[in-house]
Amino acid sequence: MKPLTTLFEDNFLRISMADGFGDPDLVTLSISSSPRIGEKVAKEEFFGTITATSGKAIFIIDKTSSFGNRLDWDLIQTMLTPHLEGKTIRAVGFCLGGFLAVVLSKYFKIDAVIAITPQYGVSPDYFIRNENDPNPDRFNWFTDLYTDKIDVFHIPDLNGYFQDRTRYYVLHGCFDFDLMQMKYFPVQDNIVVFDFGEDYSHGLPGDLGLDLPTIINACAEHKPEVVFDYIKKHYEDKK
Repeated sequence: MKPLTTLFEDNFLRISMADGFGDPDLVTLSISSSPRIGEKVAKEEFFGTITATSGKAIFIIDKTSSFGNRLDWDLIQTMLTPHLEGKTIRAVGFCLGGFLAVVLSKYFKIDAVIAITPQYGVSPDYFIRNENDPNPDRFNWFTDLYTDKIDVFHIPDLNGYFQDRTRYYVLHGCFDFDLMQMKYFPVQDNIVVFDFGEDYSHGLPGDLGLDLPTIINACAEHKPEVVFDYIKKHYEDKK
């Protein structure tokens, strides 16, 4: 395992880096999701997968799970630019990390974004109570954990963050919250959406298990047919 070096850390942000075993002209950004149960701060994610294929892996952690709203984006640009110049850049993230992977594509020329069960909108506007809904409180867990704790929404949603120069691969399962969020994603040629269906949850990386690197690498190499075939075979094998 390659050693991890911290490039920057304060109360809101941690950026760390590791040399990889792969293409020296390739840098992959990994943006972590929120902390798991028992963790105060999220840990670096997708370490083995991205160091295997990239010459350099950079890990970004939003330490307060603010969906980028407490982060200094000028600082992030200053810290990352020297490591990205002249390189092919990819970004991968799960949940909150997927949201921020899309945001990063506005600031850097990213070739491929792999967003696994990302959110589209996190501000209160996306969670207005609908009394006609059979279960109007079903997303309160998200607003309690995240939305209500963000004072100012500099990034309320992903509107305006999708770039023509980047190809986006968005993966989701059948979790009702994810399905609600997916309704807001724009339909355009450079956004490929993979619906993994009823057998897969919000925790898609865990559901995929040892197959996760295959799926991430297929997206990173712009081979969506590999992922579509994987999903098709999964349900054919169940018959």
